[in-house]
Amino acid sequence: RRLETMSMKASPTAVLSPPDGWACVESGIYRANALSQANVSFVRLTGIRTVVNMSTVNLRLANALSAAGMMVFQPCVSSARDDTESPEDDTRSQISDEIAKECLQYLLEKSHHPLVLTAPNSGGLEVATLVGCLRRLQHWAMTAILLEFRLFAPNTPLYDVNRVFIERFDVSLVAFPEEPPAWLAHELELVEDERAFENGRDLENLESSGGLQGTSPANKEVEDPFHYYTRGRVPLVSKFVASEQIAVNVSNDDD
Repeated sequence: RRLETMSMKASPTAVLSPPDGWACVESGIYRANALSQANVSFVRLTGIRTVVNMSTVNLRLANALSAAGMMVFQPCVSSARDDTESPEDDTRSQISDEIAKECLQYLLEKSHHPLVLTAPNSGGLEVATLVGCLRRLQHWAMTAILLEFRLFAPNTPLYDVNRVFIERFDVSLVAFPEEPPAWLAHELELVEDERAFENGRDLENLESSGGLQGTSPANKEVEDPFHYYTRGRVPLVSKFVASEQIAVNVSNDDD
């Protein structure tokens, strides 16, 4: 539906051409393997505000993107590098702790959204690596992180090097903004709630509010274990098995 709306905004003869590897990472963050002149209209109509170039050479479309009202952020480009150098001349991975930290803090700033990550000279390898580090910040399971990395990263000699970089990246280097994106703030809140539960810091609040019945086994013997390990508003019964039958089964297991 959004593409249909974008087509209506474009001229009748305009052809919208999405970049290769175009995908949504999170709300306000997109990814693409490379950008060409044919993709500028599509990128502009999606409302992209910032283009983050993870390549080691200047983005050849920088002037065209700037003319379309987009900012270009190029953290991996050396000021001493020749602007006319072909992207194929350098296939080294420029991802590092400093680059990953700088880019992550940049893309977490809502003022830069919506933005797109691209790396034309490596087929999106650095983008896949940076997104993997972002997933680490989001507390994704490592299995899920590496699966997504395998889906998007090209098969190059540096594949294993960048995969190991994701695994060893120190996420504590990244400083969160005062007002993180809504999706990140929600995930950080869930992580904090989980940590609070694991540390037992909510036990006192539950007891004072009457949400947790019974007393601690450290204080006195618990006659009915289900009163201690369940909340009062969630009875341990179902239409299939009653709580009394469950208690009998638990007692038999203890024996």
